[in-house]
Amino acid sequence: MKNLILLLLLFIVFNSCAQKHSANPPVLPIDATTHRITFSDTVSAPGISKDILYTRLKKWFIDNSPTENTTLQSSDRDSGVFIGKGKFTKHCIIKDPSGAEHPIDFRVTYSINILVKNNASYITLTDFIGTAGEEDHIGAEITSMYKAIKYYQSKKLTEQDKQVSQSLIDVLEETKIKATGVLASIKRAVR
Repeated sequence: MKNLILLLLLFIVFNSCAQKHSANPPVLPIDATTHRITFSDTVSAPGISKDILYTRLKKWFIDNSPTENTTLQSSDRDSGVFIGKGKFTKHCIIKDPSGAEHPIDFRVTYSINILVKNNASYITLTDFIGTAGEEDHIGAEITSMYKAIKYYQSKKLTEQDKQVSQSLIDVLEETKIKATGVLASIKRAVR
């Protein structure tokens, strides 16, 4: 019930956030085990040792922290593990019943997990969480939003419901764009 209330609040908050108009949510990868949105890739690096790959990825986190909004939380050279966080903001304008516009930011955070081995790196971006409001008091797991939008796309919606749905689709599209961009940036660092 709590998740339903949060989801409904998100629908209300993002009513006027739409900038692009797409009838359907983007196709996002859902992990078969966790049932969460998960972007993952294996990057082959033939002939490159684990130590060199580790050094390249550590440099990527340091160099790209400001531009990609990523933070390295922990790393271990022996196990070849990196754990980090990424974030981005989707700016929205909310209209109140009088028609006055109010800016609000929708913030999305996610986990970055990388395992480095000889000749390859395994990258996973997951745990996408969206929050809004001055103190992030409205929040939901992005996968829940995605599933709700897909479900309601098959229903007959009022015009206002369509606008709310479109706002959330825009946030999902931004999630896909940001995640694929970070994956591509990490892949370039490995090669």
